[in-house]
Amino acid sequence: MPFLYRILALSTVVATALAAVTPLHTVEKFQGVTNGKFIVKLKDGVPKAKILEQVAQGGKVTHDWNIINGFAGV
Repeated sequence: MPFLYRILALSTVVATALAAVTPLHTVEKFQGVTNGKFIVKLKDGVPKAKILEQVAQGGKVTHDWNIINGFAGV
């Protein structure tokens, strides 16, 4: 039985080592001049009020949307 566990453990390590890592998201970069405005969409369940308080300390919220969990600001 210990031999079977060793083979199983070895095969798991080999499969993990050979697995290809793929990026989660690709990021597109704009090649022109930006204006410093951002649109932020928060994940479901993230309290927007707490984030807006943090943004207000160093930025300005220009739009606060209720249809999505997000906002726009500078």
